[in-house]
Amino acid sequence: MKPKYLSVEQLEQFDRDGFIVVKNVFRPEEINFLKRAHNQVWFDLVKEGKITQKADNPVFSLFPEIHETSRKNADIFSFMIDDRIFDILHEVLEEEALIVGNTYFTKPPGAPALRLHQDNYDVGSYPQTSCAFWISIDHSHPGNGGLHFIPKSHKYGFLHIDVPLAEICSHLSKQVKEKFHEEQDFEIVDTYTEPGDVIVLNGNVVHGSYDNGTSGEFRRSFALQCAGVSAEKIFMYNESLTNRRGETVRRRLNKHHVKMRDSIYQ
Repeated sequence: MKPKYLSVEQLEQFDRDGFIVVKNVFRPEEINFLKRAHNQVWFDLVKEGKITQKADNPVFSLFPEIHETSRKNADIFSFMIDDRIFDILHEVLEEEALIVGNTYFTKPPGAPALRLHQDNYDVGSYPQTSCAFWISIDHSHPGNGGLHFIPKSHKYGFLHIDVPLAEICSHLSKQVKEKFHEEQDFEIVDTYTEPGDVIVLNGNVVHGSYDNGTSGEFRRSFALQCAGVSAEKIFMYNESLTNRRGETVRRRLNKHHVKMRDSIYQ
């Protein structure tokens, strides 16, 4: 079947590199709708005292990342089950998707970098890895905290197994560099997006984001963590997954996932 949204070249790139940037998926008015809905969630959390400003970090503490905003706001939930999201995910996964969870990132000026990591370490989809659908609400670039990737790193599975939680980031980058050095194929690729663009990434691809070094730019985004319907077990939110009809579905808990094991044995 010919893909509806992605080109053959994009699907080949996703398979080869572990991520793709898809331009102009959402219109400006849709992004403004998503922004207003998240502003309401943020305002409610401030009003309830769940977000408070801290003197030692006044900006980042006031604009933290917010998890599971679709459970707090019906408009965000409606946006999350848009057919375009599920159609694009179907094209890369080659099956229907389930949404595991979501996060709203504000990434205000001064926000720190997010070190190299693999998303399925948190999601715990088994036996297939997870997939993420990252929606750009603002312009993103290396200067304001844009995402960067190590292409092809998804082909190596989990790179931090048996590494203590406190040392994952440093060991992860070290392991990746060592593996790719053997192939002389190691590189970090920066991404640039406009509002309405989407980045789709394999749950095992190594990626991170830069710090926001600007004086006045936010780098807002809405990220969905997903898995294919054929996933047998999930570690994160395994009993509250969402299908494209907006229904709640369940999978067995992935009790042998590396994150659970590390938490038990530390």
